[in-house]
Amino acid sequence: MTTYTKEFTESIRAFIFNKALTLFKQQSNQDELLSMETWDTIFEKIHHELRFYSDIEREQANSSTETSVNLHTLYPSETYNDYIQRIGSLQRLGAYDYTEFYRRLKDTEFKQYIKETYEKIEKIKIVKREIILYVLSALGYIKTQIQPIELIDIIPVYEYISQKNYTNLQEEPLYKDFRSNKKQFYEMYTLWSITNV
Repeated sequence: MTTYTKEFTESIRAFIFNKALTLFKQQSNQDELLSMETWDTIFEKIHHELRFYSDIEREQANSSTETSVNLHTLYPSETYNDYIQRIGSLQRLGAYDYTEFYRRLKDTEFKQYIKETYEKIEKIKIVKREIILYVLSALGYIKTQIQPIELIDIIPVYEYISQKNYTNLQEEPLYKDFRSNKKQFYEMYTLWSITNV
């Protein structure tokens, strides 16, 4: 398992947060600050980078900053039991798959896989809310103690690329080439995105 330095992680964070800020400024519907449609469009464009950042971020993102805006209505968290009931509902799966899903939940490996998937989804939701908070704060829509990112230090990114001896970052990585290793795809895509700005 690759260990990422704090500086590298912070560089990735700064890049993604500023990219989200730029994308929000380019939106035609900036008046809809808390619209899922507005933010889904942005998060679709930074999906791979967001997945990579959520994988390497060691600590839970801090979305508990007090604001006058309730961001928990966007990308709301759900309990593990609610998640199981949602993905394992009879209406969603059908009778056979419903029975099979709950039978497989007794298997330790399958149950662990479902739990890890749930935790990833929840972490991504927290990061999304943190990005929204940053963007709205940076543009002055809400008052927080969050400092705007004035400089993105990409030196740790280039040090990491050099250390890993990645030389094929001129062309956009294609998902089909990484089907068996999604984490590597998200990493390569993010590094490509940063080095080709």
